[in-house]
Amino acid sequence: MKKRNSLIFISLILLVSCSKVNIENENKAMMDRLREKKESTEKLRIEKEEVLYLDECIDLALKNNTQIKLKEIESQIAKIDKNISFGNFLPKISAMYSISELDRYMSATIPAPDVTLGVLGGITLPSLPVTLTSRMVDKDFRNYALSAQLSIFVPATWFLYSAREKGENISLYTEDLTKKMIKLKVISEYYYIMALTSEKIVLEKEYDYAQKLNKNAKLALKTGSILKWQEEETELLVQQKENALKNNDRDLKIAKMNLMNDMGLDPNVEFRFVIPEETL
Repeated sequence: MKKRNSLIFISLILLVSCSKVNIENENKAMMDRLREKKESTEKLRIEKEEVLYLDECIDLALKNNTQIKLKEIESQIAKIDKNISFGNFLPKISAMYSISELDRYMSATIPAPDVTLGVLGGITLPSLPVTLTSRMVDKDFRNYALSAQLSIFVPATWFLYSAREKGENISLYTEDLTKKMIKLKVISEYYYIMALTSEKIVLEKEYDYAQKLNKNAKLALKTGSILKWQEEETELLVQQKENALKNNDRDLKIAKMNLMNDMGLDPNVEFRFVIPEETL
């Protein structure tokens, strides 16, 4: 019983050790990929001078997006499956060769008396043999065979090939549709960032105006020109504009991170997205 418990305990230790090694390897591989992504993104940022235009974002998304890469792999697999199913229409040729060797020795016994030839100098000479051995068959046989088979009317084969062909076409349509959807998504996210950027400019002006209004309201309250509740309304307006700016900043960061992820870039690297009219 103790021996069994010891074996179970050792097995658990080995299992935990192997799992720990696998997790460490996976973590190391993930960190290496993240580091490579960050380095390539930083290189792109220097190359583009921290500015990305809409057409550049679309090209990067079509090149690096993981969904598009997955659909491309699925299209390749569907094409391979179709080619494999087409192999059922190819002729099947088989060859056979065999050899039979018939060279056995056959023995025959001939009854004969034991006759001694004589005595010479006191030595008895051998008698005549009573058993004869000879090869009765002296020939080898060789067989050759060559066969070929071609499937002409096999419904299951035609059905399988048709299904694989349709699967390839569907995968191509899916790949093309995925590219269009990614392109549309990038465009919508890009212009959403532009809208948030424009909103930020407006909110900053409104916040400055609210602060000036609150400052004037405090001066007017000291002189008795307005009441306390009127001055508190200006303070509430300042808080509202401040909260609106914080929400805008949060939404803008999230929108930029989503766009960077769709382009396959490191979301922590800062880029400036320019309205297309500014490029003219």
